[in-house]
Amino acid sequence: MRKIVDKLRFSDGEVVLKEGTYGDSIYLILSGRVEVSKLVNRRKTAIALLEKGAILGELSFIDKKPRPVSVRAVGEVEVGIIDKEFLDYELNKMSYEFTLVLNALAERLRRTTEDYAELKAEYQRVQERLKGPARAE
Repeated sequence: MRKIVDKLRFSDGEVVLKEGTYGDSIYLILSGRVEVSKLVNRRKTAIALLEKGAILGELSFIDKKPRPVSVRAVGEVEVGIIDKEFLDYELNKMSYEFTLVLNALAERLRRTTEDYAELKAEYQRVQERLKGPARAE
């Protein structure tokens, strides 16, 4: 992508984006992998692994709401910061009606992410219960 204005590097386990914070930048993963997670009932639930080429931070940029997930580096990661002026310019060219559609999609993706994280957390709880306590022999 030609609109990368800066690059950031993260070591294994470092937070790239923190759930609940605000951000006005969009990032492109240039190398490495990241884990996307969400807090569900105060427990971290991993919901995705993203790799080179994936975009991060787009929802908060579009709808100006807090970040819905956290993102941590898995190994060494490099991300590019996409030019905010370029993104603002492109967003401002959109019609009011298309802006409504984009915001509706962002809201739907937020709800879908929340629902998925809750289902995944419940699945993990069920799996843990099925394993039961370890027995000493």
